[in-house]
Amino acid sequence: MKKLQKKFKTDYTAMEMKNWISVNILPHELLKQFVKRVEWQNYNLYIDSTIGTGYIKLIDYEIELDIELSVFGTMMSRTIESTFDKEFKKLESRNP
Repeated sequence: MKKLQKKFKTDYTAMEMKNWISVNILPHELLKQFVKRVEWQNYNLYIDSTIGTGYIKLIDYEIELDIELSVFGTMMSRTIESTFDKEFKKLESRNP
């Protein structure tokens, strides 16, 4: 199995990013098809899904991603990684 580890620099605090993820990412219907469980613990989002298990850690002005991909997730790793890149790059600048 493959491990997906990435860091993204942002212009937002951990609280702002948590709100953004809660409103813009978690309600997405496609995501709901794969996710078994998500749980916020302060600014860490723990994820258990059919594509993998791990966390998204929010620190002021930075996102750390650490997910152990399942066999299914490993087969889709390029798509998963590019999706995280696309979504989290939206937080790089307050001026789109």
